[in-house]
Amino acid sequence: MLLGVAALLAPAGWAAPPESARVVRCQRSIARVAQQFVVHRRALYSRCIDEALRCGALLDSAPASGDPCLTGVAVRCKRRLGALGRLQSRVDVAALRCTQALPGGAGLAATTVLDPDAVGLDLVSVFCPADTVALGDLGAAAKCQGDALACTADQALLDAVPRAADLLSRLGVPIDSSGACLAATLCGNGRLDDGEECDDGPGNSDDVADACRTDCSRPYCGDGVVDQGEECDDGSDDDGDGCSAACAWEPDACGNTVVDPDEECDDGNHQSGDGCASDCTLEAPAARCGDGVVDDGEDCDDGPANSDVLPDHCRTTCRDPSCGDGAVDLAAGETCEPPGTLLCDGACTLRLGPLGVRREAMSGPIGLADCQAAASRTTRRIFDARHRGVLRCVGGVVACLLGPAADSPGADACLTRATNRCFAVVNKQRAWIARLAPPLAAICGQVPGGLSALLDEQAGLGFSRDASVCPFAGSGQPSVDDLVACVLSRSACAAERAVARAVPRAYELVAETDLDPDADLACLDDPYTVE
Repeated sequence: MLLGVAALLAPAGWAAPPESARVVRCQRSIARVAQQFVVHRRALYSRCIDEALRCGALLDSAPASGDPCLTGVAVRCKRRLGALGRLQSRVDVAALRCTQALPGGAGLAATTVLDPDAVGLDLVSVFCPADTVALGDLGAAAKCQGDALACTADQALLDAVPRAADLLSRLGVPIDSSGACLAATLCGNGRLDDGEECDDGPGNSDDVADACRTDCSRPYCGDGVVDQGEECDDGSDDDGDGCSAACAWEPDACGNTVVDPDEECDDGNHQSGDGCASDCTLEAPAARCGDGVVDDGEDCDDGPANSDVLPDHCRTTCRDPSCGDGAVDLAAGETCEPPGTLLCDGACTLRLGPLGVRREAMSGPIGLADCQAAASRTTRRIFDARHRGVLRCVGGVVACLLGPAADSPGADACLTRATNRCFAVVNKQRAWIARLAPPLAAICGQVPGGLSALLDEQAGLGFSRDASVCPFAGSGQPSVDDLVACVLSRSACAAERAVARAVPRAYELVAETDLDPDADLACLDDPYTVE
């Protein structure tokens, strides 16, 4: 009925805009709602933590129960966070609104909104690996986009406040109403939080028998590790593959490590190319890695015991364990992975040694709370400015390449202007980080305990997660300045990732300009290369 009235109100001679104009308008409306949601989600959670830090007790190992200051902050936070549900709902329907008819009946077809050659919403499915997003389902794609945006905003928060989930949990503030991104980071804090079966903190492991797993679930049949009471565990719940769904060896089955009468070999797996084929027949002599015999060109070969994830094991390529292979090989003197970061040197040893810091050594005129609050404020400025700038850059490129301007005589001039705007955004980011880094480093550099206090995940601020991924080419120890530059760069990176989820074709379209997205906008994800 409303659409009919709208059509009657359309001026005489009115014609529906061309589809190219509607594609641009649709993408702009989605991006606008996405920007509001991401910025507000990140800011609201940050504001809760910033206010709580002023109470002076939030970072304590066990804040006093009933602290009036923290209680007041929690009440205000819960009231403000009610807006997140409404913002999430707007994201979930933004793409659907593109299909609604305008006066004259000019809504986009759902297939156009999903089409990788138009709006391309189907492309966001790669950012929702935990979801089953059926291609061609507009509702599912829209929901996926909302969840991906929420996770991106939360990751931006965690880059700036690594202990955010734990601190919000202490406040009693609900987290992750739209996903499990923040809640997942509670696993590993050594406390049993809602939804966890176990939590042994640093003792959590996906490789050690009978250990609490890194997702805080108890060891179970099918987790790929032979735990107490199991004869085998091939990581599946299938029968007939040598190891049953109950983690018991199956007689007369290929994969049970026993060469049965109808088998030529049995190496305990169902992989071909390792000397024993998936059907337990011998392969050509050239394919010998995994047969338990060290052949020419192999460093080692422990047969079924070869592993790419267990420390100090022969790798599945029949190479000795080494620094950079992703597993911390203690027998070789390694204490960290990957090498070449702020946290881990080129020999896979921690640059700073053990990070444990006594809390009494952290008291001083500038404390941990001051540093954390300053980092939260500064990174939020970086994130908001970068997100706004890259979105404006991409929006201009979208208009030039997908809108009516693409077929006009001024198409080249349009793209030149858009490209210049993008270059300005890139240069501004570098200038912003260069200007904001020194004041933040000056504050955090005064924290007693130094860099170790900032990195420690239990008594400090937990920035070791940032430090473990930021590259560092130096041979000595990194400084607080290096850590600050890392944290600010990661905030700018998170802003680019948020744009890639709001505008799924962003990378592809920016690549049509004179920018090199891999160098100039390195975190603007290409959905076609996301694993």
